[in-house]
Amino acid sequence: MDKWSALLAFSAASAVLTAVGLAIARFKNWRLKTGMVLLFSCLAVCGVMFVILAAPSTPVIAGAGNIMQLKDFGDYQTGGTTLLLLLLVSGTLVIWHTRVSKLKDKIAALKQRVQRL
Repeated sequence: MDKWSALLAFSAASAVLTAVGLAIARFKNWRLKTGMVLLFSCLAVCGVMFVILAAPSTPVIAGAGNIMQLKDFGDYQTGGTTLLLLLLVSGTLVIWHTRVSKLKDKIAALKQRVQRL
């Protein structure tokens, strides 16, 4: 399995599970929830990478051997690009949710003022 097939398989599985989770929540605050899922998944991957790089000689962490035995760990450009893309999309979604929420609050306040008249 090459890196693109693995990336596609993991992305498809996570997209399906995210869609199921959003459907269960009836797509309320979908921007915030999707952004937070992407952010936490990115942070989890960064944490795993940090642990592997910080303790490469530990048998439990490095797969019972040298870190170079992790054959798919050598492609830093694809992994870094994917993580950067996750961070950008999650940040955009969370900021977008914040702006939409502020706008909804202003609209609700205006509706209350109109009702008082």
